Amino acid sequence: MGMAKNLLRFILKRTRYELSEKQKRLPTPTFDNIKLVLALSILTRPATTFVQIGAYDGQADDPGHDYILTGKMNCLLVEPIEASFRKLELTYKGLPSVKLVQAAIGHSDGTTAMFKVKGGSQSESVPTGGLSSFTKAHLLKHGVREEDIEPLVFPA
Repeated sequence: MGMAKNLLRFILKRTRYELSEKQKRLPTPTFDNIKLVLALSILTRPATTFVQIGAYDGQADDPGHDYILTGKMNCLLVEPIEASFRKLELTYKGLPSVKLVQAAIGHSDGTTAMFKVKGGSQSESVPTGGLSSFTKAHLLKHGVREEDIEPLVFPA
């Protein structure tokens, strides 16, 4: 453990991050700290499997994209929405370290409704990207009009 901690401190000295042992909770996830964790995982634990739930198309606002393309870590990418899953397949085609699963991950087994922005709707101009949720209120909170939300039913 001591050697890993020293290596982490050494790497972090060259960034704007620092290691704090007094912090009792995890920092808010941002693209920067997700990228940092992925970079450190590739360096220190190359056999690690990266799991991404809601992978969308593998490119738009995806902090893992560049790290996944290196092929230096195993990846399990999960995306339930058909159109997004097809784009994801094209993004990572030919990378043997990447496994794709088209499924919704919910709290229990069975079927569940997921909500997404309707294709061709006025709300598509809202920067929603791959925005979808098990709750309609989440999309409304992001400025999607109620009439532009469509439910999809998935096995979970």
